[in-house]
Amino acid sequence: MIDQLQIKGEWRDGVPILEIDYLPAQMFQPRTSQLLSEKLISEYRSLLAESNRDVPPRACVLVIKATTAGSPLVRAIFAVYEVIHADSGTLFCVNYPVDYLESLTSLGLTALPGFKLMNTLDETLEEARKLVGTNA
Repeated sequence: MIDQLQIKGEWRDGVPILEIDYLPAQMFQPRTSQLLSEKLISEYRSLLAESNRDVPPRACVLVIKATTAGSPLVRAIFAVYEVIHADSGTLFCVNYPVDYLESLTSLGLTALPGFKLMNTLDETLEEARKLVGTNA
C-alpha cells in the first residue's frame, strides 16, 4: 500500500509546489502519518536544494489530489508547515477534501500564522508569488 502514495514536487513561477495523492485506504495503514510527513519534508527540501537559493522561499503550495483525508494527513500537513514556518514561510494548502475540513479546523491548523487554506491553484499561485517576490 505504501507504493500507492504519490508525492511530487515542482517549481512554478518561483513557487515550490508539493502535490500529494493516495488511495483512501492509505489513511488506515500503520505509519502513514510518519511516512507522509517524511516524504513531504524530503520533497520540499529536495526542491530547495535544486533551487540554488540563499534563502528559502517565503511560500510553498501543497496541493491535495486525494478525495479523502484523515488524521495522518493532518499530522503530515502540520509537520511540513512547521518546516516552512520555521523559515518564515507560508504554507498554502489547496484542495483539501471539503468533507474532511472539520478535522483540519478543529485541530486549529487553519488558525495558525503562516497557514492558508485555498480553493484553487491559480488563486493560490497569485498569492504565493506575492510572498516569493519579497525574497526572490
